[in-house]
Amino acid sequence: MDATTTLGETTPISTTGRAGTAGQTVGDQGRAAWAAREAREADEQARSPMRVQKRNGRFEPVDVNKIVRAVGRSAVGLSQVDPLRVATKTISGLYDGATTKELDALSIRTAASLIAEEPEYARLAARLLATFVDKEVEGQEIHSFSQSIAAGVRHGIIAPRVGGFVAANARKLNDAIDPDANRLFEYFGLRTVYDRYLLKNPETRDVLETAQQFFLRIACALGGGDVAGTLELYRLFSTHEYLPSSPTLFNAGTVHEQLSSCFLLDSPADHLEDIYRKYADVALLSKFSNPPSQFLYCDVSQSKHLKLNLKKCFDQ
Repeated sequence: MDATTTLGETTPISTTGRAGTAGQTVGDQGRAAWAAREAREADEQARSPMRVQKRNGRFEPVDVNKIVRAVGRSAVGLSQVDPLRVATKTISGLYDGATTKELDALSIRTAASLIAEEPEYARLAARLLATFVDKEVEGQEIHSFSQSIAAGVRHGIIAPRVGGFVAANARKLNDAIDPDANRLFEYFGLRTVYDRYLLKNPETRDVLETAQQFFLRIACALGGGDVAGTLELYRLFSTHEYLPSSPTLFNAGTVHEQLSSCFLLDSPADHLEDIYRKYADVALLSKFSNPPSQFLYCDVSQSKHLKLNLKKCFDQ
């Protein structure tokens, strides 16, 4: 029945007319097409499961149980942490093509974010990070301390004398590495070692050594060529009973073995050229060590103006 208007009155269109029937048919067809498309996509997903990319570049189907087991292994002995909580957060970050490196990093960040809530998560985050470092090193075909040193020599980072000492005593030194000593670390300590102290591949910036290999490298550099003394130094370092200062940790065993921590410089003469030469000395010393201390002194009777200016600077 068609709509008509007579003297301001309108008769509505019948919903059972031809137009209504046609619209209903089109809607049914659209819903059927949508359902068919959903079925095809579900079938494709079933035949092509979500994949992750491993560190060697290969892809493999996602196995969430691997994530749960990996976190669980690192949580052994930590009664106050919930490994499933960390694993669940990691699983939630999955997407097709995600890298295992990204997922490992997410596990570490998740555990670290819970430290304020429960201090034992600092141990869990450190253990996860230690595993992450192991994988990064092994991905470069470095599976022992001697191989780590050899890689450093190839890249021009390790001093030849240290490379020769390690090559001559490779078996004893390789056997001395204690991976379980990593469990003494808490997260922020190991994170600092990873970010600042471990030697890196100059091209890829991946680390060339683990934390324990780093400690043994320092021991080899300071051991004076004596294997027994080197191993005793490593024991002290790995158990955290003793650690040398930062410049030694930065540079020992490298091609630039600047091990001193502090330098005391005399004050410059009271003229511009000498003052700026002293700035250059400070900069060169700071390049491979902590900033030096500078002794400032001037004779009031000869340099009263300089004395006053320095006092004003110190007062501020």
